[in-house]
Amino acid sequence: MKTTVFILVLSLFSLICKSQVTLENTYAFGGDNWAFYITTISNNNQKYYFYDRNNNLLNIYNLNHSIYKVINIPNYSTNFKIYYVTESLFDTDNKIEYIYLDVSNTMSYNLKILNEDGNILLDVDSISYVYNSTSTPPRQCIFNTSSGTKLILNNIDESHVYVYSLSGTLPLGSVGIKSNESNVEINLSDSYPNPSNNTTRIDYKLPQGINSAEIVFYNLSGQELKRFNVDNSFNTLELNNSDLPAGTYLYHLMTKNSISSAKKMIVVK
Repeated sequence: MKTTVFILVLSLFSLICKSQVTLENTYAFGGDNWAFYITTISNNNQKYYFYDRNNNLLNIYNLNHSIYKVINIPNYSTNFKIYYVTESLFDTDNKIEYIYLDVSNTMSYNLKILNEDGNILLDVDSISYVYNSTSTPPRQCIFNTSSGTKLILNNIDESHVYVYSLSGTLPLGSVGIKSNESNVEINLSDSYPNPSNNTTRIDYKLPQGINSAEIVFYNLSGQELKRFNVDNSFNTLELNNSDLPAGTYLYHLMTKNSISSAKKMIVVK
């Protein structure tokens, strides 16, 4: 009975959302050689960013969509990924640093930590830096600990594990980053079924001590489409996506001080 009431409430809320959703901003991308994310560059300081492989640019925007920084990415490879865009993780200055992962060799990755000037803070070859193909961010490899923040990497044959000490700390809520503190962990499932053409379900678990959050849906241009309030009364969101055009969508769970990694939802007609 409780689940039925919840679905009815969500259906009503979805109708309300349709009447209130307005286009806030459009990001125009050339081709498909880009990736769009939201990140926490320092505690409680969130930004949008996307990296453009065609032009080797890392574009960072404020939440009001004004430009924060545009960074030239060194031309090491045509097939790379960018993770952990922060100001306070890899050192203590106010410059942007990020992980550059060269994935052109599928059997052995090269990982660099770069700052916005192109200076290399770390360069490690033959890394088994495995990420989940169903989710854009990588598996956790950076941890806040009682002895400082650590970067942990495996080499390709898994015969060695490298542990690096970092001078900064891991900002809570960064996309693709899960703190080792259990009270800030966010659990958000892949939608199922996926793909879907009518309804789909998403399981979630709020961090310890958090009673309310929002699950927010975007298209691949970064436009917000739907936003649902959720709380600890339930652990499942049933979504009617029949009003969405066929395509791929992103969603994440957002609390006051943290945000989950993005998940993909595919709608077919």
